[in-house]
Amino acid sequence: MSRKHRVEVEAFRKRFRKDVQEDAVRERAEYVREFPGLESEIEAELAVLRESVETVRAGSNDDSMTANVVAPDQGIAKSGAEEDGEARIGRYRLEKELGRGGQGCVYLARDAEIGLEVALKVLNAGQALSTEARLRFKGEAEKAARLNHPNIARVHEWGEHGGLPFIAMEFVRGETLADHIRRSAQVAEKDAEVSELFFSLGGNSGESELSAAEAQTERRSPAAATSTAVDRRAMLEIAELIESAARGLHEAHERGLVHRDIKPANLIVAPGRGLVILDFGMAHDDAAEGAQLTMTGDVLGTPAYMSPEQLTARRGGIDRRTDVFALGVTLFECLALQRPFQAASRQQLFQEILTREAPDIRKLNRRVPEDLAVIVHHALEKAPEQRYPTALDMAEDLRRYREHKPIVARPVGPITRTWRWAQRKPATAGLLATVFVALATIAVVVSLNNRDLNRLNTNLERTTRVAEANATEARENERRAQEEAAARAAALRDKTAALEREQEALAEKTSALSEYERMADTRRLANARAAADEMWPVHPDLVPRLAAWREKYAPLFSRLDGHRRALEALRAKAPAYTDEERKRDFARELDRIAHLEVGIPKFRELVEASDDVLSNREANAKIANYEIELADLRERVKGRGSWDFGDDVDLQFRHDTLARLVSGLSTFTAENSGVVSSVAERIALSRRIARETLENRSAVWDETIARIASNPRYGGLTLSPQLGLIPLG
Repeated sequence: MSRKHRVEVEAFRKRFRKDVQEDAVRERAEYVREFPGLESEIEAELAVLRESVETVRAGSNDDSMTANVVAPDQGIAKSGAEEDGEARIGRYRLEKELGRGGQGCVYLARDAEIGLEVALKVLNAGQALSTEARLRFKGEAEKAARLNHPNIARVHEWGEHGGLPFIAMEFVRGETLADHIRRSAQVAEKDAEVSELFFSLGGNSGESELSAAEAQTERRSPAAATSTAVDRRAMLEIAELIESAARGLHEAHERGLVHRDIKPANLIVAPGRGLVILDFGMAHDDAAEGAQLTMTGDVLGTPAYMSPEQLTARRGGIDRRTDVFALGVTLFECLALQRPFQAASRQQLFQEILTREAPDIRKLNRRVPEDLAVIVHHALEKAPEQRYPTALDMAEDLRRYREHKPIVARPVGPITRTWRWAQRKPATAGLLATVFVALATIAVVVSLNNRDLNRLNTNLERTTRVAEANATEARENERRAQEEAAARAAALRDKTAALEREQEALAEKTSALSEYERMADTRRLANARAAADEMWPVHPDLVPRLAAWREKYAPLFSRLDGHRRALEALRAKAPAYTDEERKRDFARELDRIAHLEVGIPKFRELVEASDDVLSNREANAKIANYEIELADLRERVKGRGSWDFGDDVDLQFRHDTLARLVSGLSTFTAENSGVVSSVAERIALSRRIARETLENRSAVWDETIARIASNPRYGGLTLSPQLGLIPLG
């Protein structure tokens, strides 16, 4: 790697860390545009950095949005949303923030109608603008809502409030299995008993926070893991926990859902329930028709817990046995306090999972019973057909182990293990087999007849050449296979980039169309105002025109809420509101506040010193009015008086145009004072005039017309009823 390349990679790392700290992590395509030429490096470094940041912050996009559903034993700082006293999302009253991640936030909330405590998962505003994120979020709720099992967190409701989707989930009290493992590893490093942690499920989960180094259990050495003291009682408890999770998974599988992201951070140790499964956000629905957000071909999940078929993303190859593999990794980690597959980079980790057998767990922890080790390695078989066919089968074997009964799974023998090694490395195995056959042939021939030694040497040379040729051919085949794989990967990257460009172009066209519609609405509003001004004075003949006006411009008025949301989205892009801008925009209000803050106490002292009761009553009333004015002014200066987008002239123009449109439409449609209300009043008044002067007075008009016609003074004048007039007699 050249020095320039290293500098560019380091620049990307700094930018990504800053984005994580500000909860502003962007899509991969945006980083690629900012750092061209680093596509493959960004993909690898992004994964490593995500895992590093997740550990340091004790939560990530995966962990924080699942582990935060747990009721933590430590106090959590209140979020800004609840400082006002009655923060709500729909009918849910927010009590405190449980956690926050790149996708959103999880709150401890209470249903104001029935008093039920829930974990309220809310998609953040940035994610809510993404159609894919909203659909994936809704899909998680719909999938989890189909499940009803004590070892699966229930979904009570999902919906949308203020443009932000939310899911109201069961509030599970406990802590994640990942936290149990971290604390177990910490105690194990101090030569303490791990069992003391795995069996304090109903007690305090620990008061001190783990450091980033202590939380990275995957970097523990085998020697450290071997020193752990997980006794037989601990093994039984671990088996019971994993068994409960397996039974919950089986229920999901029977409902047609494959979780695809089983790991300790998504498993909650709930007293009295065992393990409770969270986060079906990446679940695959076998029964769904048409395209899904997690289509086969996407590599989704946490790499260290993925099955080989999940890594290769084979079409149709991901089923319930994928979750069995991930549960096997979790069981391995509980027993050994380290993951079975570890590497410095994502590519190396993928290679380990795809090609290397899991290490013998009994070498890492000699206290693991043989039957339990067989269960672990049977769940970790590379080929899906060689694992447990269902999670229920794995659960039943764990039950048999706990009840000291024979298990169904059988250990892999040396012959089978050798055969699988040969299948993974056919070139090396073929070479060794050829050499072995050649040497055996030579030994037999030499033992039979030393006279044929020269001939045997010739045969040996020939056999060696054949072996070398076979080895060369095998290496060439391997090289071609690698080149073909690289070509396919490059083609896939090109297709992905092209698709991203098409999506960006479509988004730009959609945005341009929306801007055009807003500009058109500005003109429509002016036309509506002009047309309304022409329809005076009030007269029944204008009713058809007034009604047609209202019908014509009704769609314009209905788009007000959409324009408001667009304005809010634009304002979210504005720079922070500085104190200098606030002093400039609210100079008059701030001066008035300072004047009142000094004057009110002095005025009150004068009143208290006076003996004039009547004057004091009037003065106290003024003081009360001043205090109301002061409170209003303080509340007003908390807002924002202006919106300045700096040098971004285009964004400033779009904001100002949209702000004028929203203000104009709001005034135009204001209840009891807007033009829309005025048109409705004109229609009602016109109809009333016709009704009161003609319809309801027809008898009076008939009598009056007859009297005038019969009076000789009017010379036989014939009248007709006059709109807007009432005969006086």
